[in-house]
Amino acid sequence: DPAADTAEARHEYGIDLVETPAPGSYDGVIAAVRHDAFCAMGIDAVRALLKAQGGVVYDLKAIFASCEADLTL
Repeated sequence: DPAADTAEARHEYGIDLVETPAPGSYDGVIAAVRHDAFCAMGIDAVRALLKAQGGVVYDLKAIFASCEADLTL
């Protein structure tokens, strides 16, 4: 999340945020906030973050067309 505060995430949740996600590295991507940066990426760039087999895009905020995501709310 480009709007998230790195220090706050570490302090409040004990997690370190990734500044630039590595392509081909994730089993799933959850689109949980509708930031312009995510909309501008487009579904192809989001899918590029997934591992080659079995990756899932879960779009909680209807950022992409429902037919583009694997799961939606």
